[in-house]
Amino acid sequence: MTLPSIFLMAFIVFASFGAVCLMGIWVAWKTSAWNLGDLWPKIITKTIQLISGLGSLFGTYSVGANREEWLPAVIFGIVCIAVWEIVGQLVDNRIKAADKIDRNALVRAEFQSKLRTMLLTVFRLTVDAKARRIRRQLEQPRRRPGISQVRNALNPHLGELLQNLALFFQKQLAEGAEENRNFRVGVYLNIDGTMTPVQALSLNDSSYTPFRSHQNHRSAFRVDTDNPSHIVICVRRKQMILVEDCVKAAEEGDFSFFSEDQRSYLRSLVVFYLGEVGREDGTIVEGVLAVDTEAAEFFQESDRESIEYCLREFAGRLRLEMLLIALLVAKGANS
Repeated sequence: MTLPSIFLMAFIVFASFGAVCLMGIWVAWKTSAWNLGDLWPKIITKTIQLISGLGSLFGTYSVGANREEWLPAVIFGIVCIAVWEIVGQLVDNRIKAADKIDRNALVRAEFQSKLRTMLLTVFRLTVDAKARRIRRQLEQPRRRPGISQVRNALNPHLGELLQNLALFFQKQLAEGAEENRNFRVGVYLNIDGTMTPVQALSLNDSSYTPFRSHQNHRSAFRVDTDNPSHIVICVRRKQMILVEDCVKAAEEGDFSFFSEDQRSYLRSLVVFYLGEVGREDGTIVEGVLAVDTEAAEFFQESDRESIEYCLREFAGRLRLEMLLIALLVAKGANS
C-alpha cells in the first residue's frame, strides 16, 4: 500500500468522524449546548490539521508521475478540514450561547437580590417611623397611656406607605430616567358596589389627586357592569392584572383609555387584588391596589412573578394599616 493510499484512508476515517460529530450535534443540539466542552474538539481538529499538513508536505514531493495517485487524498483532506470547521463553529457558537445565557441568569439573579433588599429597606423604614411615634407617646409624662395617646402612636400612615411603593418602583428605572418618569399609586375599595379610590398620590406632583376617572365614568367602575375597567376585572378575577404597554394594548383592543390625555401618562399598568380590607366606617370590603407609570413597558409579563411577590408584601402591610384605620377611627370614635 502506497503512502498516498494510507493518507487517503486516514482522511476518510477522520472525515467520517467529523460527519458523525456534525450529525450528533444536529440531533442532540440541546445536550451539546449544555454538556459539551471544547477540549476534545480541539484535540481532534489539531489531529486533522496535523494529518493535512503532512499530506501537503508529501504532496510537495509527489509531482509528476504520482500526481494522479495523490489527488484523491488531497480532496479528502480538504473535505475533512471543511467538515471539522463546520463542527468547530457550531460547537463554539453553542458554548458561547450557553455562556451568554449563564451571564444573563446571573445578572437577573443579582437584580432580584437587589430588588428584595430594596423591599426590606422600605419596610424597615416604615416600621422604624412607627416605632419612633410609639416611643414618643411612651415618653409622655403619664403613668398609663390614654386612648388618645394610643391613637397617636398607632395612627396609620397609608399615604406614606403608598409613596414608598411608588419610590420603590421608580428606583428600578435606569439611572437618570427616574427624574422624568412619574408613578401613580392608589387604593380602590368597593363602596356601595362601585370601586372608588380612597387614597391616591402622584409621585411627581404631590398637589395633584390622580385616579379621577371614576367620577366621569362611574359605570365602568361598577362591580356589576358589562363594560368593566381593569380595576373591576381585577376584583372579579381576584388576581393581578398587568398591562405592559397601554397604548399598544389599546390598539389591539385589549385596553381602553377614558380620555386621549391618558395616552401621554398612562403607559404601563398593574392592578393587584388586596382581598378584604377595612374602611373608615369599620366595615370590611374588597380592595385593589393600582400602580401606573408613564414609562412604557415598565411592568412586563416576564417579570410577573417578581412584581407579584413585591406587591403581595406591600399588600400585607396595606391591609394592616387599613385595619388600624377601621379600628382607631370607627371603633375608637366614642372612646
